Amino acid sequence: MFAEVIRGRFREDKTTDAAPYALPVSAEIGLPVLDQAHTALLARLNAAHRALVSGDEPRARLQLDMLRSDLAVHFDIEEQIMQALGFADLRHHIRYHAASTAQFDEICRVSLSRGSLTVGDLDLCFQSLIDEMLRGDIDLKSHFQSMGSRPATSRRGA
Repeated sequence: MFAEVIRGRFREDKTTDAAPYALPVSAEIGLPVLDQAHTALLARLNAAHRALVSGDEPRARLQLDMLRSDLAVHFDIEEQIMQALGFADLRHHIRYHAASTAQFDEICRVSLSRGSLTVGDLDLCFQSLIDEMLRGDIDLKSHFQSMGSRPATSRRGA
């Protein structure tokens, strides 16, 4: 299955060729430490994309491996924040993180067994990250907002 990322067809699409993967405003939680971490994860994925399209698959794989490592650290930090905020559904969220990690591992395993990394693999990684941020973190976003805090204003002016 190949996933195509459509860019440049809709006015609200602010991605550029230099950065095909961007954090949608709707995925922002309002906790700057997490929103910045999500942006950094996508920056790592964009670095893998740049390397791959320039023909440097080993560098793209290295970036993808670093993304997987960064993701594990991010999940740990996110879980600590959830615990500190008294997030009631922390156990479920930890399981969600484990499933996301397994999904990333599978994408990488399949590309290795195929013998090549493709942009489609990176697109699947992007979809997995966005799914994690939109579906996985929606309850955290609601919890944070219900505490009387306001989400941080988007720096992108959207």
